[in-house]
Amino acid sequence: MPTPPRSLAVSVTALAPVLAILVATVLGSGPAHAQAVRYAIEPQRSTIHVVTRRAGVLGFLGHDHAILATDWTGRICFAPDDPAASSVRVTVMTPSLVIDTDRAMEVAGTSSRPDPETVEELRTRMLSPEFLAAQEHPEIRFSSRSVTAEGNGDLLVEGPLTLHGRTRIVRVPVTVTRASDGTVRFEARLSPRMTDFGIEPETNFGVVDVADAFDLVVDVVTRPTAEPCP
Repeated sequence: MPTPPRSLAVSVTALAPVLAILVATVLGSGPAHAQAVRYAIEPQRSTIHVVTRRAGVLGFLGHDHAILATDWTGRICFAPDDPAASSVRVTVMTPSLVIDTDRAMEVAGTSSRPDPETVEELRTRMLSPEFLAAQEHPEIRFSSRSVTAEGNGDLLVEGPLTLHGRTRIVRVPVTVTRASDGTVRFEARLSPRMTDFGIEPETNFGVVDVADAFDLVVDVVTRPTAEPCP
């Protein structure tokens, strides 16, 4: 094969860096994804609680019960300009759940409760093998697999929720509120059913029962950090 003229070889060599830049520009011309950063949770201003409702023909004689998690962890990675790059993970220690305490009722907005002895009996029963089985299933977990933006600046988070050793995919609307002090509040509300997780609601022959659906509320106040999420 004939050797190209020296002038042509020099020209190709000189153009190589330019061609490399052009190729890199073309290959990298897709949409850039924002980097999510960790949002530190302020524990004193954040809560996770559940409200169980009354059911049955004499449900009005019973009580709505407020259940509060007192030991939980969370990790929030958020990219305001690209919510799809965001993620959330929450773990609640099942044995830490308390029922109808002053703080639980304040957070949940309930107004009545049984006597203290009955409250303690209810908590023991709630954590027993018949219901939450706290010893066998010591954690309640949620981990997002997708985060999408809603038109009003809020979010829709989807992922597996594990309760009582059973996992179900849930879709959770999340309200995002930015405060003047620089904090960002994320409030998630959903109403799963106990039976979806293998738990049979308490019943008293259909007279005063606990409703199958319950309200689960995660309300966290966070502050953005400079720490990028992996």
